[in-house]
Amino acid sequence: MCNFLSGVVLKNLDILCDPTNTDSHEDLVNAYNLYDGEANLYSQAFARFEFTPGEHIENINEWRLKIDQNSIPDWWIKNIEEIRAKVERIVSRMFINDERQLLLGGCYILLDAAKVGSIKNARIISMHGNAKISHVYNHSVIEYMTDNSSIIMLHGSSAVDSMCCAAKIDSICDKTSVASMQDNTSIGFMYSNSVVKSIASEAQIKTMEDSSKVWSMYGESSVVSMCNKASISGMYDSVVIHRMSDDTKIRKMYNKSSVKLARGRASIECIVGNAFIEVLSGDATVKEIKDDANVMSCLENAKIMIDYR
Repeated sequence: MCNFLSGVVLKNLDILCDPTNTDSHEDLVNAYNLYDGEANLYSQAFARFEFTPGEHIENINEWRLKIDQNSIPDWWIKNIEEIRAKVERIVSRMFINDERQLLLGGCYILLDAAKVGSIKNARIISMHGNAKISHVYNHSVIEYMTDNSSIIMLHGSSAVDSMCCAAKIDSICDKTSVASMQDNTSIGFMYSNSVVKSIASEAQIKTMEDSSKVWSMYGESSVVSMCNKASISGMYDSVVIHRMSDDTKIRKMYNKSSVKLARGRASIECIVGNAFIEVLSGDATVKEIKDDANVMSCLENAKIMIDYR
């Protein structure tokens, strides 16, 4: 799999890359109609390369340049310093470490002092330090949030691939998604079909509405409120949900997890380890309860299949 930054260098030392749209060498070869296979093996007209960050992403001198193919042209070895200088200039232009009102398209790396009002149709490789984005629109993608970086609002079909450390998103709405949350990351509000795929450690979601979904939760993560067909597939390790309503579902809960209210045909398949449910109503069903789990009330045809209390 090709990594950021992937590119092709021609024999005349021109650099071809399009990080906004692709990290694929083969996309670049096809897009620029370059000859490949045996023809290039003998002529060595171009070479594939990758330029990847070191421990400190802001230090361009720590980035690693490597050729990403079996054969190494003689001209690559002779001109490696010039090739590196050109690629460094490409990446350096992606660094944002000041205030910007709008990033429109393009590919960026947000450093500690970055303060961005809005991004539209852009690719953010990563956010570091205290980097902040107020609004993310359209099909923008934030691939990695770390440290104390933050986003106030995700809109449209924008997405965050991964959050760690103390990264924070205040609100996500529309069809936005967060693929992974770890450590002490948090999301304040989720609306309108937004999705979180994985939550670990002490990550937290405060409110979920409409058709929001969380696929799994780990550590001491918690959801304060869920409504309108929101769904959680798995919850583990002291997880807490305060309220669920309107066809919401939880498939598994472990280790002291608790639900105070579930309404509207909510279904919980398994609760283990001191789990606590206070109210179930509206055809809600709990299939299995173990250990010291307690159910205070079952209303409106709610069912408990097995109880090991």
